[in-house]
Amino acid sequence: MLPLVLNNSGNEKLFFSSSSFIRLIICIFFVSATLWFGWYPFNFFPDNDVSVNTGSGRAAFGMGLQENRFDDRGMAWTVRPVTFDNNTGAVFHFILTPLKKPEGLGCILVLYDGDSQPPFVIAQWQTHLVLFRRELSLPKGYREVGLRDLLPTGRTVALTIRTRPGMTEVFTDGKLMGRYQGFSLLGDEKVTGGRLILGNNAEGTETWRGSIRRVVIYDFYTDPILSDMSAGSPVIDYDFGTYKDEVVVNRNNTAYNLVIPDRFSPLALTFFPPIVANMFGRKNTYKDIILNIIGFMPVSFCFAMLSRKLRHRAWLRFFFIVVMAFLFSFLIESVQVLLPSRNSSRLDLLCNTFGGMLAAFSVVAGNRRPAG
Repeated sequence: MLPLVLNNSGNEKLFFSSSSFIRLIICIFFVSATLWFGWYPFNFFPDNDVSVNTGSGRAAFGMGLQENRFDDRGMAWTVRPVTFDNNTGAVFHFILTPLKKPEGLGCILVLYDGDSQPPFVIAQWQTHLVLFRRELSLPKGYREVGLRDLLPTGRTVALTIRTRPGMTEVFTDGKLMGRYQGFSLLGDEKVTGGRLILGNNAEGTETWRGSIRRVVIYDFYTDPILSDMSAGSPVIDYDFGTYKDEVVVNRNNTAYNLVIPDRFSPLALTFFPPIVANMFGRKNTYKDIILNIIGFMPVSFCFAMLSRKLRHRAWLRFFFIVVMAFLFSFLIESVQVLLPSRNSSRLDLLCNTFGGMLAAFSVVAGNRRPAG
């Protein structure tokens, strides 16, 4: 070991060993690497992953404009709220083509009223159609129904959902596929209203991956289904061939024009959202759990290096390493709130802290091991 000696006032000597310098370099490397993985791609203003082809009149959502898995998030929304009267019901008609299975839930249409649980959601899970309506009296906060294998990848589907008090029906290409007695998509409230979001949820975390050619919505129940979906004065009628300057014109009421911004910016920013059951339906969740645990252990060993003076006070050192791991993870997740392409996550915070605990336990156990 070669000490570096610095004279101070001719009397004091400061010793900085080469081994301490190496430990410092190692710590800087792992701290920097952990921050890089936590905040990559450092894009506070990512592109909105919605590609509109005015020639074909299609809008493609979440298909990876940047060829980067962090940036394949897109959404469109109405500036003004749309109101539905549950007593008169509603009809939702889409001509859409799923192009990739969503990672977890993919939101096709969401009604957002500012609440963390939206009034209703029309979504895809794997190749299945799922309908959610808010019902806060239930433990999950919502009621759901679904149809299996209704949205196969690569197939264009004319999807129609009719709903009224006590009844919801689902059609594809004009054929009845499912009827749900006692379930109204609009819920039990007299009036349901909010901003319509296409291709994602308000937080921008549930991207649907596919293209949409037509969206027509009636604020009344029709029986039978209108053969011409432009008839009967729909409240929403989007033709993506009209897209210009970030706006798709609503044919019947320009107050409900659809905005597709160039930059991705969620309508709602969530700070450490709760851990919910549908997280564990995503194919990457368990891989992320393992990576967050193992990936946070090296930086936690760096915190162990910083606490070498506590090596004879095992549990105090253990506590120091775990607290530092928690605080460092909290810093990373907090900044992720400001990164639209990343998600602040309680699950990541718990996994990172657990990785810190494993590192701390191995360090303390190694110190207490009797000499051979």
